[in-house]
Amino acid sequence: MSTAQDRQQDTTDLARGTGVNLLGNFGKISAAIAFIFASRVFGMEAVGLYVFAWSTIDVVSKLAIFGLDISIVKYITRSRLEESPGEVYKVLGDALSISLGTSLTVAGLAFFLSPWILTEIFDIPHLIWSLCTLAFAIPPLTCTFVFLGATKALKIMRYDVFVRTIIEPLTFLAGVGLSALLWADGSGMVLAQILALAAGATASATFFGRHYAISRCIRAMSFGAFRSELARMAFPVSLYNLLSILASRLDVILLGYFLAVDRVGIYGMVREVAFVVKKNRQAIEPIFGPIVSEQVQKGQPERVADSMSTVTRWTLAISLPYVGLLYFAGEYILGLYGPAVVAGTSAVVLLAFAHLVNGVFIFAELMLLMAGRPYLNLVNMILTVLISGVAGIWLIPKMDIMGPPLAVLIAFSLVHVVRLIQVRKCIGVHPFRSSLGKSILASVLASALALLVETQVVNVPAGGMIAGVVFILAYLAVIWLLRLEPEERELVSRFLLRLKRVLHLA
Repeated sequence: MSTAQDRQQDTTDLARGTGVNLLGNFGKISAAIAFIFASRVFGMEAVGLYVFAWSTIDVVSKLAIFGLDISIVKYITRSRLEESPGEVYKVLGDALSISLGTSLTVAGLAFFLSPWILTEIFDIPHLIWSLCTLAFAIPPLTCTFVFLGATKALKIMRYDVFVRTIIEPLTFLAGVGLSALLWADGSGMVLAQILALAAGATASATFFGRHYAISRCIRAMSFGAFRSELARMAFPVSLYNLLSILASRLDVILLGYFLAVDRVGIYGMVREVAFVVKKNRQAIEPIFGPIVSEQVQKGQPERVADSMSTVTRWTLAISLPYVGLLYFAGEYILGLYGPAVVAGTSAVVLLAFAHLVNGVFIFAELMLLMAGRPYLNLVNMILTVLISGVAGIWLIPKMDIMGPPLAVLIAFSLVHVVRLIQVRKCIGVHPFRSSLGKSILASVLASALALLVETQVVNVPAGGMIAGVVFILAYLAVIWLLRLEPEERELVSRFLLRLKRVLHLA
């Protein structure tokens, strides 16, 4: 069994990394502001074209990244545990060699094949300029993932926060604002995206250089990198990541095929609002990978099980309040993006719930990866794409923008059942603890109270928003009454003690 001290240390490491990432998510508000501004200035059609183009490039970029952002975490962690700095730089040299070759190849293919694909398959030739231009974003995007992956292997999360949630969103916001002055049709949003990724790549290279000698990494580059152990590990991971982002963007691509561009624009706003739930999971995932990798390398299954249970509980507890808020006040939140977007109110609730389900159980995929079972993840993601694609093709013509969220929910639910069974059989752990019931009970009681309040304020302006606030407050109150887990109570005590000292010194 893992000791109480081990559990407390793991919880502390997880909390520190998660806290940094959660704070960083507030920086992404600038991206939301950019979308609100663009939807009102350029209109839904212009935003829809950008969303479709960027979704497509985001999918193919996973071929360029080649799974290196995740794979190097495992190999750098192993080399550091073996106290072999030379091996660390060999891993980094191989990663840079592979990323250089893949990013240039994929960018070239995207640039030259886009006109044919958009003309012959999707029949939207007016999107050719946007897609071809965004192909130039692939190399800097790949560099960013590799550099940040190397720093995550050191359990340093703040660089990822600075780059992905502050520098890139703020640069994108500034670029969109500038584009409003120069391009009336909104095409400047594409250039704003490239500018943001270039800024992110520059910053990530700077942070990377603080901990690794870049000149030594360059000297370690070689043409044999594609035959290295890292490449063999990264290949199935890259296929998995490609399928993962395809599953994530498939709803937009299918909408672009079946519906008008303005409906894609509305759904893009729906995704922007619903994906706050996804960001909660993404705040925990970066620190969970290095921690569980180290635990697996040391052969400590009890600590692995404790860590998996902890991140599952945290994701559920953090995500439920926002989903509840969307249920009661989604119409008012979407209204910020424009009157037309309110049509997506039901879709945003369903999509947010789908990503809650995914976020709670997604950590099983990292468990399989760090345990050396990347091909199981690949099979699971193939299933996800197939189920989501078939369901989307069937549902979108019948249900309009309600089709994609339902297809996503069906795919996530079925595949996670399979994935949890695999983790149980391969590693012998599962995320379920009685402590999960606290968040579920709190949400049920809070929903009952919020529904009661909603009936009383049905004719009051912004009555749904009032009910949403009541839900969140009631949820937090019930969680507090049910008490936190021992490790979390210890974290809160430490935080309050540190805060008291700071206030006393002030």
